[in-house]
Amino acid sequence: MAVLIRFALATGCRAREIIGLEWNRVDLDRRTAWLNRTKNGTPRGVSLNADAVVVLQEQMGKHEQFCFTYRS
Repeated sequence: MAVLIRFALATGCRAREIIGLEWNRVDLDRRTAWLNRTKNGTPRGVSLNADAVVVLQEQMGKHEQFCFTYRS
């Protein structure tokens, strides 16, 4: 849960957007992520600052499809 909060603070993304973020929608070289699951239903791009990139790098290899996983 802490990584979700760190990513949210770094990007301003909503929880639903973060949970739905897939690796094929992330470009670390260009520091951009494309969100499909937005509040208004319109996909949008998000710039990734250094903190967001670090969080994503920490998440690499944990799940094949999704950047963030969560167990309830």
